[in-house]
Amino acid sequence: MREIFTEGEVEKIACIPLSLHGRVDRLIWHYDRKGLYSVRSGYHVFNNFMCRKDKASTSLNGCGRVEHNYWMALWGARVPPKVKSFVWRLLHGILPTKSSLVRRKIRVEDPQCLFCKGDLETDARLHPAGNVVDWIMEMMDFLTVDQRDYFFMGLWAIWTERNNILWKGVSFQPMNLVQWTSSLLEDYQKYHPKAVKKKGRPKVKWQCPPSGRLKINVDGAFCLEDGRGGIGVVVRDDSGKGIAALARPFVHAHSILHMEAEACRAGLLLGIYQGWADVDIESDSAILIAALKSEEKNFSEVSRVLDDCKEYFNAFQSIRVRHIYREANGVANRLAHLASSVYFDDVWLGETPAIIQDVLYEDYCHCLSVTRGLGDTSPPMHNFTINIINGTGRGAEPPS
Repeated sequence: MREIFTEGEVEKIACIPLSLHGRVDRLIWHYDRKGLYSVRSGYHVFNNFMCRKDKASTSLNGCGRVEHNYWMALWGARVPPKVKSFVWRLLHGILPTKSSLVRRKIRVEDPQCLFCKGDLETDARLHPAGNVVDWIMEMMDFLTVDQRDYFFMGLWAIWTERNNILWKGVSFQPMNLVQWTSSLLEDYQKYHPKAVKKKGRPKVKWQCPPSGRLKINVDGAFCLEDGRGGIGVVVRDDSGKGIAALARPFVHAHSILHMEAEACRAGLLLGIYQGWADVDIESDSAILIAALKSEEKNFSEVSRVLDDCKEYFNAFQSIRVRHIYREANGVANRLAHLASSVYFDDVWLGETPAIIQDVLYEDYCHCLSVTRGLGDTSPPMHNFTINIINGTGRGAEPPS
């Protein structure tokens, strides 16, 4: 490949997740999570392109300089939606000021500012320096969260008063404006209280599988800086004893979801080759479990790995796939990070490596306390569960 493509292109090609069964290639729309084109996703791609283009241009309004955290602060403010919309329009320089109307070739009888009766009216007249975007961002950095709400309301109130002067001939009364703005904000916030923070969920622990079943925990790790990844798999019986484990590094990894899917595929293959009949697969990736559960068409970058996983389900007599919290997936998590960071690469059958014995023992002690009736503080698992019971039993052949 290096004779045809550049080094960067070779790296990207090597990161493409592939099936183990030579499936036919297909085109995907990589801007969508499922790889499928829609008018909505096409609109977002075009809109993002135009935003980047506007940001690179030397526009007068300078909205391209507004960073993401400022927009989040604006949309999270406890002010009426029309106030947020007004500030958004102000930052984008699209308020119908007289200067804006003149630029659009709309006839304006008196272009003077309604407040100072001076030069041409622009949104920059809000601040003496004339750079309203930088001024608003500076104020957002300086003010507290509650003070920002009053600030946004004040900007909107000034614009509203300007419109009253223009269309109703009402005189500008600063003190009345301040009182009216404060009263309006207090009334709004009275009926829109702050969201109450949810209490933290109880600490969760790994749980033993039901009697007669094996549990396969899988996890993936990914380093964005160098593109390396790793997967970890650990298998335990209904007493909590570790009976197998796997760690494998990936020099070329596409994403964290790619690694999570590779870990699931490796865990399933391990179960098939060992001839296990009834297994539970657990992962702390809700996206992976939702994709495995879904019957919708999926053309995402990892879809071929997901196709393999779904095909392997049929090789078991019964299989349950479900999502767990990360705290209950500590053993597989450690193996995955060791694989990605120090190229830990091995398979253990009938035993588990010494480097994970402490985490295994911690999980085992929890299972023992539950068995003895000391209680279980773990909340129910997520509702992402797949139950497959094959009438053909274990007659399915392992994949070649």
